[in-house]
Amino acid sequence: MQPPKTFPRFFPTLTEVVQPDAPLPAPAPMPAFDRERLVEQVLQRIAPIVEERLHEAVQAMLQDQVDLLARRLHQEIESTVRQAVIQATAENLPKT
Repeated sequence: MQPPKTFPRFFPTLTEVVQPDAPLPAPAPMPAFDRERLVEQVLQRIAPIVEERLHEAVQAMLQDQVDLLARRLHQEIESTVRQAVIQATAENLPKT
């Protein structure tokens, strides 16, 4: 057989009577939402990441443009040299 349960010395008791039809107290008003402040905070946090990615994207685009320009210049120089060689050899060939 189990020994009888011992109860704590101090037992919580109901100290407030709640009426079932009583209106609930109004909730505390929420602080005003400042959308602009939130936007500024988010921008400040992500600015370094955006700046780094923007820098990388611009660098990649510039490199692509430099590569394209280099290919075009190479083709133009090759064409000019080819034309100069053709012209020089044509002028130096004996006429028959």
